[in-house]
Amino acid sequence: MEPGASLNPAMPPPGADPPPSGFSDAGAHDLYRSIFEQTTQGILIVSATGDVMRANNAALQMLGLTLAQARGEAPPPTGWRITSEAGAPVAEPFREMARMDAQGQNTTTIWHALTDGWEAERWLYVSASPLRRDQRRPTTRMLIALTDVTTRMRERQAIESVAEQSTGELTELRAALDRMTDAFVVLDYQGRFTYVNARAREQFAPAGESLLGRPFWEVFPALIGSPMEREFRRVLHDATPGTIETQVAEGLWLEVRSYPAPDAVSVYMRDISEHKRTMAELDAALVGERDARGEAEDRAQQLDAVFEAVSDAMVVFGADGSALRANRAMRRLMTTLGVQLTLPMTAPDFAALMRRIEQDDDEPHSLAGRPLRRILKGESLTGEQTVDLVVRGPQERDLFLNLSGAPIRGADGAIVGAVESLRDVTANREAERERSRTLSLVAHELRTPLTAIKLSLDLSLRRLQRLIPIDASAFTVALTSCLQLERMVTDLVDASRADNKQMALSPALCDARDLASQAVAEQQATTNREIVLDTPPTLAPILVDAARIRQVLSNLISNAVKYSPPDTRVTLRVEARDGSALFSVRDAGPGVRPDAIPHLFEAFYRAPDVVSLTGPNFGLGLGLYLCKRIVDMHGGQIGVRNLPEGGSLFWFSIPLARPAAADD
Repeated sequence: MEPGASLNPAMPPPGADPPPSGFSDAGAHDLYRSIFEQTTQGILIVSATGDVMRANNAALQMLGLTLAQARGEAPPPTGWRITSEAGAPVAEPFREMARMDAQGQNTTTIWHALTDGWEAERWLYVSASPLRRDQRRPTTRMLIALTDVTTRMRERQAIESVAEQSTGELTELRAALDRMTDAFVVLDYQGRFTYVNARAREQFAPAGESLLGRPFWEVFPALIGSPMEREFRRVLHDATPGTIETQVAEGLWLEVRSYPAPDAVSVYMRDISEHKRTMAELDAALVGERDARGEAEDRAQQLDAVFEAVSDAMVVFGADGSALRANRAMRRLMTTLGVQLTLPMTAPDFAALMRRIEQDDDEPHSLAGRPLRRILKGESLTGEQTVDLVVRGPQERDLFLNLSGAPIRGADGAIVGAVESLRDVTANREAERERSRTLSLVAHELRTPLTAIKLSLDLSLRRLQRLIPIDASAFTVALTSCLQLERMVTDLVDASRADNKQMALSPALCDARDLASQAVAEQQATTNREIVLDTPPTLAPILVDAARIRQVLSNLISNAVKYSPPDTRVTLRVEARDGSALFSVRDAGPGVRPDAIPHLFEAFYRAPDVVSLTGPNFGLGLGLYLCKRIVDMHGGQIGVRNLPEGGSLFWFSIPLARPAAADD
C-alpha cells in the first residue's frame, strides 16, 4: 500500500479552528483535508492511548512507514527503528508521546529514524500537543507535528566531527594534505565525508557547495552497486587497505586507495583518465597498424596525433630493444635533462644515453635495463609493478619518474615491440615527504603532553596511596593507556624515520643470548605468563644495534603473549644456523591466516578477524613493519610460519660477526 493511499476522509480533528465564514460543512471538510494532505510538514492524529488515527503523506514519508505500519496493522520495514536525540531507543514512539502528554502539556523532542541503508536516515523534530474541545474534559486525541531536520543535524555532526580533530598538532598535516595533487577524503563508517582536501573539493564539489556531512553515494549516486562501493564495504569489513581502478563518470577514471582506521576510512583518488585513454588508444593504434595495412597511412596519422598529444613521456622500442620513436613529451624531458635524443637508436647506444641522466648507476633498474627486458618477455608493468627512477634534473634537483609499460603484440600474438611511459611524480614524492615530515612532527609534539600526563598520574597515585587506602585501578588503566599511546607515537616516529632513511644504527659486538635474556626479562615483568628462554651454551657475537634488536624481540614476544591463550607458554629460542644467529618466538595460539601472511610486515596492516586473547586489541599496525625494517638494516631476514601442531613461529636471523670484526 502506498503511504496515505487509504486515508479516510474524516471530520476536522477535535479542537481545530472552525471553518472560514462562508464555507459549508462539506466545503470546510474539503479545505481541511486539502491542507492536511498538501502541507509539507508531517502531521499525525494520535489517540490518548497512542494509536495512530490519521497521518498525512509527508509524515509517513518522513517515518518511512505506510499507514498500516504506523497504525500497527502491519510490521515495520526491516531494520526500522527510532531513537531519541540522546541515543536511547524509543519503544512504541506514539504511545510514548501519549504518555508524556497525559497531563495535557505540549511536548517536543527529536527522533532519529533509520531503516536499512544510509539514504533512509532521518532526524525529525517532534512537537506534540493535545486536541480538546473542552478544557474541562480529558485529552482524547493528540496532534503530532514532524519537521525534517536531517540536513541541519548532519551539518552539526560534521562540524562537531571536524571540531574534535581541529587540534594544533593537525594544522600542518591538513596543510600538507591540501597541497597534495591527488584528491584525498576521509569517510566515516556510514560513508559520510568528514574531511575533503583542496584537490577533492576542486574536482568533485560544485562551486560553493560543501561535501562535509554528505554521504558519498549521495554525491555519486551512479556508484551505488559499483566495484568502488563493494571495495569500500570490503575495506570496512576486512579492515585491510585496498586499491582499485574504477570509472566514476563518463570519461573519468580514478585509482582509489583506501586505508581503514578505527573510526574512518582514508581514501586517495588519483585521476588516471588520460593515462587510460592514452594506453587504450595507443595499443589499439599500434596493433591495428599491422592488422589493417590498407589503412596504414590513416592509422599512422592517428597514431602520431595520439602519441604526440600524450602528456606522459613515451618511447616505443623494437623487439630487439632498439629505441624507435619518442613523443613530444619525451623529447622535451630529455632536453630539460641536457640530453640530445636522436632516434632510431640501437639498444646499447640508448642504454648508454640513459645512464648519463640516471642517479642510480645500477643498470638493471634503468630505463633501458631490466624493466625493458621484462616487457619484451611479455610482462606488463602497471599498478604495483611500475618502476621508480631518479634522474638528475636542472640545478642539481632530482626528478622522480614512474615507469610503466606493456608489450606490443602482432596479429598472431607474438611480441613485436614494447612501449614505456614515464610520468613525472616529483610533486607527489615531495608531498609524501612533507606528509611524512609532518607526521613525524605531530608525533614528536604529542610526546611532551603524554609524558607530562604519565608522570602526573604516577605522582598523584603515589601521593594518594601514602595518604589513604584507595582503589588504584582507575590510575592503572590511565597509566596503561598513556604507555600504549606513547608506544604508538614512538612507532609513528620510527616509521617516519625508516621511510625517509633517517633511522640510524649504533652497531656494536653483542652476545645474542644476553639480548634475548634482557628481552625476556622485560616482557616477563609485564605478564604472569610463562616465557621460556632456550639458548645454546656458547654463540659467536653479532654486530648489531642492541636497543633495536631488543625492540624487535620485545615486539615479537608481546605479540605471542597477546594472541595466545593465557594458560600456555611462549618460547624464545636462539641458535646458530648457516652463519647467522637465528631468533624464533613460538606460541600456542590459533596461528596466522594464510591470506594474511604476505601482508603481515606491511605498514599499517592488521590481520582481519584476529582477536587478542590477553590484553587490549588495538594498535597502528606498525610493530611488525618496524621489525622488518630493523632486521633488513642489519642485513638479516624475517618471516613467519604456522606450526603443524598448532600455533605460529615468528623468526628472524642476524649474520654472525666475522672473526676479523671480532678481533677488532
